[in-house]
Amino acid sequence: MDLIVYLNGNFVKAHEAKISVYDHGYLYGDGAFETLRAYDRHIFKFEEHMKRLYSSLQQIYIDLPAAPNAIFKAMKILLQYNQLSDAYIRITISRGEGPIGYDISLCPNPTLLIIAEPPHTYPPNWYLHGVSVVIVSQRKLPDTCLQSSVKSCNTLINCLARKEAQGKNAQEGIMLNIEGYVAEGTVSNIFIVKDKKILTPALSSGILNGITRQTVIELAEERNMEVVERHISPEEIFKADECFLTSTSMEVMPVTYCDGTQIADGRPGKISRVLMKDFKKYVENEAANERIRES
Repeated sequence: MDLIVYLNGNFVKAHEAKISVYDHGYLYGDGAFETLRAYDRHIFKFEEHMKRLYSSLQQIYIDLPAAPNAIFKAMKILLQYNQLSDAYIRITISRGEGPIGYDISLCPNPTLLIIAEPPHTYPPNWYLHGVSVVIVSQRKLPDTCLQSSVKSCNTLINCLARKEAQGKNAQEGIMLNIEGYVAEGTVSNIFIVKDKKILTPALSSGILNGITRQTVIELAEERNMEVVERHISPEEIFKADECFLTSTSMEVMPVTYCDGTQIADGRPGKISRVLMKDFKKYVENEAANERIRES
């Protein structure tokens, strides 16, 4: 099936969509993006994603080229056109077309692209048995270079880190910050559990505040689990009782090996399994509530 995408106000076939070779998103990775999920046609956490996208754009001096309600409507139409109930949705907003060079004032019209396609799923046995991660050599840029709160289109560091992880037969690469503390995965946030306490890198560690990360923190706190956001040393991963990742595509993914070393007994831990189930139930309830509102 030839998917339909939304490009600058128009719905077009993906293979017919055209963006200028002078678009600064292509030339310089100059833009921001958000990745969302649709569950049973419910666009999960749309408002939170739009708030983060707007914040990213403000920090890099790009105007939001369409109102949030227009973007939401376009997503819903894409789900219809592409016959998708569950979907992976990506919004990309670049600086737009302009002459070669770094003068952003010469790019007055941002490019808006929305893609909705079948969700990126992972093998069921990953959730049953956990995945392997490695600590990669690529470091997160410090906030003095680019604020970690900006979900930038320039993700070369993440691409190189993922390549390194794949070369070591791992499913995800964990990046450290410049100070040597644990930051985040190439496409995920990381949590560890020690003595029934859930630990995750603080925002000051130079991480992106993932929407799934924040949802899982809230779900844990609803169960009266203690969640601590602080600097985490790499050694703490190896000594953890449990470890798991969160992201829009992974949801909650247990980790059982790091750098080839088994974590605890090498099986997904109790807290990880509970939060996996809680997250799925939360998603199902959100979709059901939307169906009620629309009926």
